[in-house]
Amino acid sequence: MDFVLYFLLGCLISILSGFFGVGGGFILTPVLLLIGFSPISAIITSLFFTVGTSFSGIFAHIRLKNIVWRQGIILGISGIASTLAAPIRFLYG
Repeated sequence: MDFVLYFLLGCLISILSGFFGVGGGFILTPVLLLIGFSPISAIITSLFFTVGTSFSGIFAHIRLKNIVWRQGIILGISGIASTLAAPIRFLYG
């Protein structure tokens, strides 16, 4: 029964996100918190779905040849470096 509820909730969140033009995590994370997920689990679940939709968008834009590769690579490397450096900075000062 929980699976059906979560599936329907996911469909509703997807529709609302598309309707309002916001990211799914904007709605998904608070909803997961309201139904009893821990904050860490809610954030991880939201990020998991964000990664999937991001890759889907990347592949669509590769097919359409809409990517400026030089800027994309610079942003990608910067994002990876920041993702790795920030936790180290905040954990160890």
